[in-house]
Amino acid sequence: MPAPRARRNPLGLRPRLTRICATIGPATSPPRVIAALIAAGMDIARLNFSHGDVAGHARVVRAIRAAARRAGRPIAVLQDLQGPRVRVGRLGAAVELREGQRVLLGSAGARDAGPRALAALPLTYGRLHQDVAAGERILLQDGALELRVLSSAARGVSCLVERGGTVTSGAGLNAPDARLRVPLFTARDRRHLLAGAALGVDAVALSFVQDAGDVRRARRLLRRASSSALVIAKIERRPALDHLDAILAEADGVIVARGDLGVECPVESVPLLQKDIVRRAARAGAFVMIATHMLESMIERAVPTRAEVSDVANAVLDGVGAVMLSGETAHGRFPVQAVAAMDRIACAAERGAAAVRPGPRPGPEADLTVALCRSAQELAERCGARALVLSGARGREAQLLAAARPGAPILALAASERHARALTFLRGVVARAPRAGRKDRGEGALRAFCSAGLLAPGEVVVEVGAREPEGAGAAILRLGRVPG
Repeated sequence: MPAPRARRNPLGLRPRLTRICATIGPATSPPRVIAALIAAGMDIARLNFSHGDVAGHARVVRAIRAAARRAGRPIAVLQDLQGPRVRVGRLGAAVELREGQRVLLGSAGARDAGPRALAALPLTYGRLHQDVAAGERILLQDGALELRVLSSAARGVSCLVERGGTVTSGAGLNAPDARLRVPLFTARDRRHLLAGAALGVDAVALSFVQDAGDVRRARRLLRRASSSALVIAKIERRPALDHLDAILAEADGVIVARGDLGVECPVESVPLLQKDIVRRAARAGAFVMIATHMLESMIERAVPTRAEVSDVANAVLDGVGAVMLSGETAHGRFPVQAVAAMDRIACAAERGAAAVRPGPRPGPEADLTVALCRSAQELAERCGARALVLSGARGREAQLLAAARPGAPILALAASERHARALTFLRGVVARAPRAGRKDRGEGALRAFCSAGLLAPGEVVVEVGAREPEGAGAAILRLGRVPG
């Protein structure tokens, strides 16, 4: 079927189904820059709670909400928690570790003791000796240094340096062969989670998730804080790969965090792992976002490299829900240009033949909702429908339709502004909150979308939704034209 036509309108329906997530940082926190990011194509604003303070994040949230109202588009706010990262403690000066040298991890002191003497490095985690065993690898400084465990005891973990280099204060530690029993939520993360709930963030990204239990614990904390924020698991540790299907069943979506994933796993395996995660997420009907180094060169350059363009385009062709910009927009020199470049790349990729072929089928055949969404997607593909319209549908229908990767946009009537922002995470879904005091259904919904400039009279659409009364279990699937 032909690609969706471009049309400027208050809700921002664009010829792009893939969402763009941009990290807000020092380069983009001024309100005028946030407005420019939205105009360039930002759909999701990421707040990295590893940096800044709650007061600063609160100012940014207010600026995003105000800019979204002026633009007439729901812009979702994603809170990214720092997580329980194990790090090297405070050092008096950088420590040089040489190949063949022994080092004691977890010692209270630290020194550069010469090429053959024992060096000692303090850690922020005091139980590493309980989690690792002889022969396992430990990586420092984002994988630049590799150590091999010789023995472990209460005084520390004795290691042999197999790949040396310089270690600095706060360097990250990865133990790809072990399961670290670090609690998912530090005291800092708990405070930030509650602060985010008070700010009304739309989703929370959990760092260093290891299994589905981590997701359940986060959801319980959010419920206690009266927050309905989505829970998104970042896949960046090897244990998460081992429990991926269970995580997908519990979480609202996942982020493929390729930075740490490329440290925990052989770097050459990351492209195939990414594709496998995307495929399994689609099968589970879960949202998936690709992150890390997508347009990294645009931190300093006004245009991306050819390799970066290919990277983003291939993610789009795989049918991901969203692609993320990190340093490019947080502290880069060309943040608005980076969003605009990602928008152009995604649009071009989606116009390709691979982007409009039906994607993986979500869910089991026996599920009636899955069958309904599958039929709607196939009907839209066959008839070249302008859009799929979700009238009276809940989040599950939108999630399953987005996972099926139709070539047409999905227009969804949301229950509220908050619900509209939550739907923003889903590939190709353009959500509209109901007008005050009204419940648009059927032809009324089509007229509402038409009034908003999302549809034009005479265009072919596929309607999907629940019949009245809600919850009766009946559903509609109808091919029609937008009334004049």
